Amino acid sequence: MATTVRVPTATWVGIEIATVDGKKVAYPLLDPIPLSKSAQHEVLWYCTDPTTDLTIEFPGGSPFLKRGPFSVMGEDTVSSGHVRPDALVCTECPTKPRPHQQGHYKYTIRDTKTKQVLADPEVIIRN
Repeated sequence: MATTVRVPTATWVGIEIATVDGKKVAYPLLDPIPLSKSAQHEVLWYCTDPTTDLTIEFPGGSPFLKRGPFSVMGEDTVSSGHVRPDALVCTECPTKPRPHQQGHYKYTIRDTKTKQVLADPEVIIRN
């Protein structure tokens, strides 16, 4: 009898780095990141600037099996791991206006060297 193996789906999220008014800022190329818990989605973050090292943290708790913080060194890629089985799911998007919070996970992107927060995007977990 054949065994079914579920292969996780990865969402690639590039992080563009720019300097605005003398300050470094990050622009995630996907924000918010919609993920499916039942499909075992994960995120693969990468930085487009080889001279910048980033730290990705979930201050309110990570929805992923890998809890973080996640380090993106130069042009390397880092995986979040699958969505945790106990991660909260948003059942209100897009039918209800924000600010509902269940299933929404804010995270910060920091410059590893300066500790400066460059962006504070979001992941939304759906079933």
